Amino acid sequence: MAQPFGHFLHEKEENETEQLMFVPGQCCKGRPLHGVLSPKNSLAVHGLGDSSNSGEPSGYVGEVVINEVLFRKEYDCRVVRKLINEMSGVFLANQREPERPMTVDEILHYSRSYRAVIKLSIEETQRVLITHTGEEADHFEELMRSLVVSESAWSLAEIIFFQEPRGGELVGQLLLWLQAHINDCQVMLTELLRETHVESHHNYWPAILGCLLQGRLKDAVQLLQSANSLSQSWMNVIDCINKMPLYQTAYSTILDFEMRWQHWQEEVKGKLDQGAFCVKITQIALILVGDLETIRSTVDELSLSWYSYLLAVLLFRHPTARLQHVQDLLGECVSQGGGIESFDTHDHLILSILKRNMIDLMKYSSEGFNSWWFAAHFADVFHKAGYLHEKNSVGTNMRESLILDYGGTLMQHDGLWPVGARYLEHCPDLGIFHLQEYLTRVSLTSTKKALKVLNVCERHGFTQQAASICRVMAKREVNEDRLGSALTWCRHGKDGNMATIVAERFIEGYRQQTHTTTDVLDALGSTMLLMSKNLLFLAKLREFHQLCDLGNEKQACALLVNLISSRMAPSRYWFLLLVELLPMLETSRDLFSTSQIYELMNALCELQQTSSGQKGDVLDPGCVETLQLSLSRCLATAILHEPQVLMGITSE
Repeated sequence: MAQPFGHFLHEKEENETEQLMFVPGQCCKGRPLHGVLSPKNSLAVHGLGDSSNSGEPSGYVGEVVINEVLFRKEYDCRVVRKLINEMSGVFLANQREPERPMTVDEILHYSRSYRAVIKLSIEETQRVLITHTGEEADHFEELMRSLVVSESAWSLAEIIFFQEPRGGELVGQLLLWLQAHINDCQVMLTELLRETHVESHHNYWPAILGCLLQGRLKDAVQLLQSANSLSQSWMNVIDCINKMPLYQTAYSTILDFEMRWQHWQEEVKGKLDQGAFCVKITQIALILVGDLETIRSTVDELSLSWYSYLLAVLLFRHPTARLQHVQDLLGECVSQGGGIESFDTHDHLILSILKRNMIDLMKYSSEGFNSWWFAAHFADVFHKAGYLHEKNSVGTNMRESLILDYGGTLMQHDGLWPVGARYLEHCPDLGIFHLQEYLTRVSLTSTKKALKVLNVCERHGFTQQAASICRVMAKREVNEDRLGSALTWCRHGKDGNMATIVAERFIEGYRQQTHTTTDVLDALGSTMLLMSKNLLFLAKLREFHQLCDLGNEKQACALLVNLISSRMAPSRYWFLLLVELLPMLETSRDLFSTSQIYELMNALCELQQTSSGQKGDVLDPGCVETLQLSLSRCLATAILHEPQVLMGITSE
C-alpha cells in the first residue's frame, strides 16, 4: 500500500548503508506526494491533485517520477561480483551435514581460503584503479579500503583465535602481521635505496625509526649502513641491532631467551652510560633498551597507530609476552592513540580481536562495511571453530543471523539471487522460511530465470510458490500469444484452471484458423488432459484430424459425433464440430449411422433454438441451411444402407 509522504532523502549512517528517510508535510507544486516501492527496488513517486484547490478532477495524477533505489549498488561492480561468487565457492565447499566443529588445521585452511580470495580481489582492484578516474575511482578506492581492512582483521584473528601462539611466539607473529599490513616503511625503504645521498633525504630518519619499531631490524641496519660515512657511534648502534636476540622455538627455551635478552639490553645500556652514541643514534639506543618515553615520543613523531605502539612496547620490553599480558597493555596503548573515540572500523576490529571479544568483533564486522559479505563469512569460520553456538531470543545463532542478512541482500539482486539461495539453504533454523519468502519476490524476467527459480522451489518442496511461478509465466505467455509455452507452464504447475483458460484461447484460435494445436497436444500426456475438459476436447479434435490423415474417416466421424452426444464438447463449440463434419456429410460414402445423424440434427436444432453461436454470435444462416441439406441427404443414404431401419419405415 502506498504511503503518503512529502519527499525522501538518502541518509548514510555510520555503516554507509543507504536508507530511505521520509519527511512528511512537504509537497510538490502544492500537491502531496505518494510513493510505491516495488519488489525490484524501484520507487515510483507521484502527486495526486486536489480538485477542491486546483479545479482538476478528483484523483488527478500529477507528474510521475521514477527513481531507482539501489540498496546494494556495489553488487553491480564486476570485482565485487567476482569476489561474491568465489567466496560462495569457499563457503559451499566447507559446509557439512551433520554439522560438527572443524579441527584447527581445517579451520586454518578454511580461513586462509577466504583470505586468498580477498587478496586476489585487492590485486584486481589495484589494476582497475589504474584505468579509472573521478567518481569511479573513488568507488574502487573505497572498495580497496574495505578489502584491506577485512584481510588485515582476518589474518590477525587467525593468529589470536586459531593459531593461539605460545609465549615468545606471539610477539613474533604479531610483528609479521604488522609488517605485512602496514607497508609505509617498505615504501620509504624502496624509495630511499634509489637515492645517491640517502642520509640527506627527508624520509631517511623516519624510515629507520619506523623499521626499528616494526621489528624490521635488517632494513634498519641496511639504511644505517647506506650512509656515505659511518662514525663509530653508527657502528656501535649497528652492532647492537645485529646482536638483538630474536625468539626462535627451534633452539631456544623461553628461559634461555630471556637470559640472553637481559644480557643484550644490559650491554646496550652500558654503552649508553659510556656515551658511545651521538644525539641521533641515542634515540635508537633508547628504543632498543625499551625506554617507554622514547618509544612513545617516536610513535607520536611518526604518527603511527596505537597498535604500532603496542607492538613496539612488546618488542623492546616484553618479547615473550602472552596474550593476557598483551591485553593488559591495551588500555594504555589505546589512550596513546587518542582514545577509542578516534577509532575507525579497522581499529575497532583489531581491538576486539586482541581482547577476544566476540560480541564486539561481530558488531564491528557488521557495521563497518557496505554489505554483509565480510561479517557473514567471518562468522561462519568462527562458528565452525566452536565460538558462536549460542542462540538468541528468536532461536538462531549469530552465524545464521548474519548469513540470513547476507543471503537476503543477494536474493534481491537480479543476477546474484541463486548465490543468495545457496546461503539461505545452509541456515538450518530459519533459512528455508526466508528462502521461501524471497523466492516469491524474485523478478521473473526470462524463461531461463523462471525455470531456475522453479527448480529451487521443487528442490525444497515449495509447492505453493512453484504453482504461483508457473501461473505467472503461463499468463505472460498467453499475453504474448505463445499458447504452447503457456500450456507447458500449466503442466509444470499442474494448474487445471489456467490450462482451461489457455485451452479456450487455443479453441478460439482453432476456430479462426490462427493457431495449430498439433505439436503441443501431442506432448501434453494423459495426466495433463484430465486436468481440463477443454484440453481433452482439443485432444479429441487432434485425434479426429489424425484419423482423417490416416484414412479412417468413419472412425473420425464417430469420434466427433460422440463429442457432441456425450456433451464432452461445450455447446458453444458444436457448430464448429458440425462444420468440421460438413465435408464428410456431403460425401456419398457410408460414414454415418442413422442414430449418429439424428444426434447431429438434434444438436443443430438445439443451436437454432438458442440462437447463439460462438461467444454469442448469430449462426450463419447459409451455413445452417447447408448443414440441414447435407444432414438430410446423409440420412437418406444411411436409411438405404440400414435394412432394419428401412423395414421399420415400410411396415409403418
